[in-house]
Amino acid sequence: MTRYVYSKIQMTKATNDPSLADLNREAVDCTLKYIAIEVGSLKVRTPYYTNDSLLQLRTLLAANGATDDLQRKLAMGVKERITDFAWFRGKGTPEQIAQVVPDLLNRSGIVGTQMSAYGIEEVMKAHGLGVDCSGFVYNVLAATLRKFNLEDRFINSLQWKDDQHDVYHAGSFSFCGSASRVITPQSVRPLDLITITDGVEVLHVAIVVRSGDSLLVAQSSLVTNPSGVTLGLLVVGEVGVRFDLALSMGNQWEELLRRGRLAIRRLVCLESLT
Repeated sequence: MTRYVYSKIQMTKATNDPSLADLNREAVDCTLKYIAIEVGSLKVRTPYYTNDSLLQLRTLLAANGATDDLQRKLAMGVKERITDFAWFRGKGTPEQIAQVVPDLLNRSGIVGTQMSAYGIEEVMKAHGLGVDCSGFVYNVLAATLRKFNLEDRFINSLQWKDDQHDVYHAGSFSFCGSASRVITPQSVRPLDLITITDGVEVLHVAIVVRSGDSLLVAQSSLVTNPSGVTLGLLVVGEVGVRFDLALSMGNQWEELLRRGRLAIRRLVCLESLT
């Protein structure tokens, strides 16, 4: 698998008017912040974390007679970081995550001991401090478009289940339907999305960025090696595409594309950008 280090990501100079190159530059910058959370002198990869465990706990409480009020109090306790688990519920920005890592290490009794980036990442995984696929894509796009006063257009264009329109209520489904359209692999460009379904539900979302002449898949996933936020090469040919991803489980993405379970999509709100 091709390895990408921070020095290989090439930036394009921003101008006063936003272009696709400008947006790509900001998206790459946000992705690299997730890949290299600064903890002292160390750079730590943001782990993958999804909020499913807390949803399962609420299901367990409900099955045993817990009231809706008690379940809401549980969720609020997690939101207010009363416990040392699931801070930001898989939806934190890289800045938010970086800010709380020292506190998490301190509350875990680890401050003052010799730590490696790998060790800190393992502590973050154990305490549910990470980002899920939709949280990653949402935050990268929101941070990118905010720089050009396009964030509201982006948020309003997504699919939502209710009137709460923020990262905590965004899922992979939010980027599908009327929010985007399926495009051919040969027309893929930076800030296009890749979605994977099981035929009914949207299971995963990733975003495409560019480094020099290369297209890369940026994502937060449990099934890549390493897991968490990664970059992998996307090679587009005349007759197909190849995903240079190190998967630890599941089907290869080329097979999912062939079976109609993987789609490359373009957000409607970015359609006119060049």
